[in-house]
Amino acid sequence: MFLCLACHQKEEPLTITLSGDVILDRGVADELRIYGDSMLEHSLHPFLSSDFNIINLETVLTIAHQPTKEGFAFRSDPSIAETLQKGNVTHASVANNHSYDYDSIGFAHTLSALNSKGIVNLGAKCEPTLLSKGDQSVAIVAASFTSNNDHLSINDAHELLVVVKAFAAKNPEIPLILYLHWGLEYQLAPDERQTDMAHMLIDHGADMIIGHHPHVFQGVEYYNGKPVVYSLGNFVADAYLPNTTKGMIARIRIIEQTPQLSFVPIDLSAYLPVKMSLSDQEKYMLNNMKYNDLMCYYNDGNEWFVKEMEDVDFSEESTEWLFHYENEYQIVIKPLFADGHKLTLFKNGFPQKSVLLNGELSEITIGDINNDDVQEILLGITKKVNFDQRIRKRLNIFKVENDGIQVVWLGTHFLHDLQSFSITQEGNMNYLQTLEKDTLNNKIKGIYEWDEFGFALKTMETRYENN
Repeated sequence: MFLCLACHQKEEPLTITLSGDVILDRGVADELRIYGDSMLEHSLHPFLSSDFNIINLETVLTIAHQPTKEGFAFRSDPSIAETLQKGNVTHASVANNHSYDYDSIGFAHTLSALNSKGIVNLGAKCEPTLLSKGDQSVAIVAASFTSNNDHLSINDAHELLVVVKAFAAKNPEIPLILYLHWGLEYQLAPDERQTDMAHMLIDHGADMIIGHHPHVFQGVEYYNGKPVVYSLGNFVADAYLPNTTKGMIARIRIIEQTPQLSFVPIDLSAYLPVKMSLSDQEKYMLNNMKYNDLMCYYNDGNEWFVKEMEDVDFSEESTEWLFHYENEYQIVIKPLFADGHKLTLFKNGFPQKSVLLNGELSEITIGDINNDDVQEILLGITKKVNFDQRIRKRLNIFKVENDGIQVVWLGTHFLHDLQSFSITQEGNMNYLQTLEKDTLNNKIKGIYEWDEFGFALKTMETRYENN
């Protein structure tokens, strides 16, 4: 009996942590000379606890002393590879603009130092690296699209596209993650070239893109259901410029060959990563929401998960859900009690007004439902009301006005019981699309147009009939 139960135990997910930029020279090297390399080891441990832990190593590990370029050239003694290994680093990307700072000899020394401590390099070969645990696998490719990349095996978008297409065609069941060095330094949002490249790569088989190089956290986008993290920011660096002393680490869980993405925000203290307080995390996430339209971050107390808004499930365990509303506004929803939540309007990361939501909250959509060029907040809430004592899902609509939350509609007047809803567009007009259920349990699709009294039925069709 024991053996039978053990055979059916759910398999543990494959876990991966990916960090942003790691620079082990200049101020970081000074700190380690004073306090010892163990300072680095102990700072990495709390964050690198997955099955596989990956960093972007922007430092050459070499005994050479003559750099091959003017300006910034980063080096550290090869012995620091042991500190990285003790800090749980399993993989290091060398696909960046600093890997050839000390010419081919420095590059060779770096690969040798990493290999001697069992750290797998990413980016030296033009092929994906497979990460496996039990029956689950994921592949990762590192590439760089910045300067000084001629020596790398993948240094332009066409070469990477060839790799992506070939792998996706041969291994459609294995998720493919791209770990890319790209973008403009210190910019808080990606440029058009990055977004175009990201979309192209996903169209041809990439399942997730994680970026670095700008030294700041940039926006996250979902494209065709696949996440693109344009830049994680710094992980270890003697940073001092605005926005460079905070960053993210990305955590990925592979569950039944499907990747799930979350983040842990970090501060840099003495150039090394430390976890932010929960209040600072919330403010940091909110300040970045303007680059995360139609998405949600939600917190389980340890990390921030990210989902497309249409996939938000308010029944999941979470201390709060964060949404971008419009311009400088954000929406935060927190559970208060059984079947109750508080919705708070934030402006540039600071709370403004709140409204209580009584009932079981199930879904949210943000968009211009009444075609007045102002976004509204549409909430599905299951509850009874004074004029209708049946417990049923109801649509509540709010908008932001004068830094406050105003009611637009608290209606229940649909032809049948509401199951779910979304905003659909035809031409230049937005309409409410509903899925409803009649008394015979037939599922019916409705299209409603906003008028001055609420919603007027435009079309309705039976989707599935109860047999």
